[in-house]
Formats: sequence, structure tokens, C-alpha cells
Amino acid sequence: MGLDREYQALPEPCQLLEQAKVDHELGEYLTLTSFNLSSRQERRSPRNSPTLEMFQKMVQDLQWKHPGIEKRYYDVQRRQDSLLYLLSGDRRNARVGMGSANDIGSEIINGASALPSHIRSGQGFPLRYSSAKEVQEMASYLESRTIDDLRKVFDPVHMEEQGVYKFFADWAEQEWEFLCQAFEGLKAFYIEVAAYQEGILVNTY
Repeated sequence: MGLDREYQALPEPCQLLEQAKVDHELGEYLTLTSFNLSSRQERRSPRNSPTLEMFQKMVQDLQWKHPGIEKRYYDVQRRQDSLLYLLSGDRRNARVGMGSANDIGSEIINGASALPSHIRSGQGFPLRYSSAKEVQEMASYLESRTIDDLRKVFDPVHMEEQGVYKFFADWAEQEWEFLCQAFEGLKAFYIEVAAYQEGILVNTY
């Protein structure tokens, strides 16, 4: 068991997102957006609630109006805190925890702002969102960062001392390769989403 983190592009404006902010029942399903976008299975069921069916219909509308949006998705799995450490001076200096967002590195990993409190993941974590304008700034920042920049602040002993989630100094070099892949994947994702002028929904599950 553990906490993974996924990132899903959303258009702006997004009817699903805006309605979920005010409709508590609909908001409870927002955590399933990426799953429903990627699922090719028949979604209707006799047991579906009217709200769930409305949610699924709104997700389908997203795909029809924004072809390929289901592919503008990235999952860093359980490396969100390691990436946060590498991108955020606040995290390295222990001024913030894994769930906080203060500097731009933190906002990239955690999302710029929390959505209303009724919008949570299955494990109870608030979903967060970065607007299209914020994504533009984040993508520009990531474009300026390189693997060499990350390597300069990669300090396995300090990371373990700071309680970086699921990080163990004894496995640092093996984990470094996976972190490089995760960084490059996340960077490419942000740049692509910025090109579409979309926002990003951040879900910890």
C-alpha cells in the first residue's frame, strides 16, 4: 500500500470542474476523472446513481470536445515527494511537508491550490488544481531545469533524514534512474499541457 499521484489535463473553462466545486455529490466523483477518461469499458450499470451517470456523461463530453485529452495524463507513482525535494528549496529546507505548496517547485508537484473540501480522493486527500495560466509558468520553469540541476541537490542521506516518502538512502543510485525518468516524463507532460492551454488536476490516491 502507498500513496501515488496522478496528473490529468483539463480544458479551461471546464464544466465538469466548475460544477463539481458546487455540487457535493458530483465532486465526490472527480477523483475518478482520469480512470473514466481512459476506460474503454461500458460505463452504464443498473446500479449507477443518477449523479454517477451525470459524471460519466460529462467525462464523455470532455473526450468528444477535446480529442486525445485522456492521453494528456501522467502518473509519478510514489515519487512525488522525491521530486518535490529535488524541485523545491522549501522542501529541502524542511519548511514544507509533502502536501504543502509554497514555491513553484511545490506547486508543480502538489498543484497550485486545493479544490473545495468535499472534493477528495478515495484515500481522503484533497484534490488540487493548477490553472492554465499557472501551468504555463510551471512548464517554463521545468523547461529551464535539467537532470544536472537535480543531481546537484540529490542528497540521499539528507532525503532520508527529512523523511522523504518511500525513499531509502541504501537504494539511492537505483532510485536515481527512476527519478530521472519521472522528471523527464513530468516535464514533457507539463510542456504538452501548456501547449494546449489547459489546466491540471492533481490527485493523490
